[in-house]
Amino acid sequence: MAPLQFLFFFFLWVTANAGSSSKPIVSFDPNWATVFTKESVTLTCNVDPPETRDQIYYWYRDNQIIPLYLGAKSVKIDYVKQEDGGSYQCQTVTSVKSEPVTLQVAHSWLTLKVPAFVFEGDELYVSCAGYPGYSARDAVLYKDNEVIGSSPSDADFLVGRANMATSGLYRCTRQVKDGVIYYNYASEEQIAVKELFSKPVMKVNPNHLTEGDHMTITCDTKLSPRRETTELQFVFYRNGHNVQGFSLDNTFQVPSVLLENGGNYTCEVTTINDTVRKRSNEISVQVEELFSKPVIKVNRNHLTEADHMTITCDTKLSPRRATTELQFVFYRNGHKVQGFSLDNTFQVPSVLLENGGNYTCEVRTINDTVRKRSDEINVQVAVAEFQSTVTSLQDYKEEEREVGQLPVVHPAERSTIGVEITMALLMSFLTVGLLVFVFKSKVALSFFNRHSYPTNSASVESSGNKKDMSYKYIDV
Repeated sequence: MAPLQFLFFFFLWVTANAGSSSKPIVSFDPNWATVFTKESVTLTCNVDPPETRDQIYYWYRDNQIIPLYLGAKSVKIDYVKQEDGGSYQCQTVTSVKSEPVTLQVAHSWLTLKVPAFVFEGDELYVSCAGYPGYSARDAVLYKDNEVIGSSPSDADFLVGRANMATSGLYRCTRQVKDGVIYYNYASEEQIAVKELFSKPVMKVNPNHLTEGDHMTITCDTKLSPRRETTELQFVFYRNGHNVQGFSLDNTFQVPSVLLENGGNYTCEVTTINDTVRKRSNEISVQVEELFSKPVIKVNRNHLTEADHMTITCDTKLSPRRATTELQFVFYRNGHKVQGFSLDNTFQVPSVLLENGGNYTCEVRTINDTVRKRSDEINVQVAVAEFQSTVTSLQDYKEEEREVGQLPVVHPAERSTIGVEITMALLMSFLTVGLLVFVFKSKVALSFFNRHSYPTNSASVESSGNKKDMSYKYIDV
């Protein structure tokens, strides 16, 4: 091998192994896998995305480079010969080799022409073609030995929209004129319909879901490399109901998953023109509670004015998320009485009548992705009842003699008894005060007498005789 030729092939090997992963696609025009000798066919190397205008293309037949076709994106073979048949591939400087496509060259009176590739959703045409330049008539088309079409003059048949059931053995019969006589000929081809895209498979992420997680469900499918530019649409269902309509997005996302987002999910994939549609198997998605529904409790069943009231909002975190911080808020009659905080209690040191009402509490995560509210409880506050413990000793003794225990007073009589006791005490205090006043007055008069304060009560006679002077004492 000459050094220049060696370098040329070495360059091809390097570029083939250092190129991108995209594969070109070889197509035929007309789109038949079989051509007659003397016919023409055009081969094209299709690249996506399209390469620049000065891109160099390389062609191979049966793994051998074809120098004659070097550099051309499309190659036209005029007047096809038997040696032009074979397995064709192409590549560019920046790509790997394409998948091989076989071109068959026929030199017979009749051949059944079929496309090189048939995919789901394609409109399938076949041609029961006689050799060019010879008259032919009465074509009949069979599939698996059953007649599916016939024509007295036309050789082309529309089989219909292809699906996997379209695959099978096709055969055609036709009369071809040789000289002045029509002879019967037959030709057959096996058609294998290829999947346009695979059956979709659903995946959920993460595998274990807890309330508040970001859930992503993916509907995965794979297009055939020869049809990788085909646009597909995706739709999602939960328990048979549509949760996301047809779109180009193959994911269904819930930023903060809730318990009700659990269920049985399926997805469906279709082409834009709805010629091919496939549904996935069902997957079950379960969502675990992050925390239980809160339960609200009050510390005392019966509250009276001035009691210390504590209302608790209880919930339980999932063991998987035991470190999650929660916030609590309390409402009375629908109005907030304590804003969100880490404290799960609401306290009133000395409860009043107006603190009664219907209470609820709400629990949420710090980022407010999950929020739950308790049921309602009714809190009632009773009026305080005051009872006097003052009882006369005489009443106590009499009651003790009668029943052998302290008197029991009915609540309805307490207010009357309290007033009576209060009046009795008041009279007692007034009596004691009067006695003290009288006692102090007597002491004062006695002191006055002992110190002989005289009172002049002498009577002077008018005659001027002797005076009668005497002392009188006030006797107290």
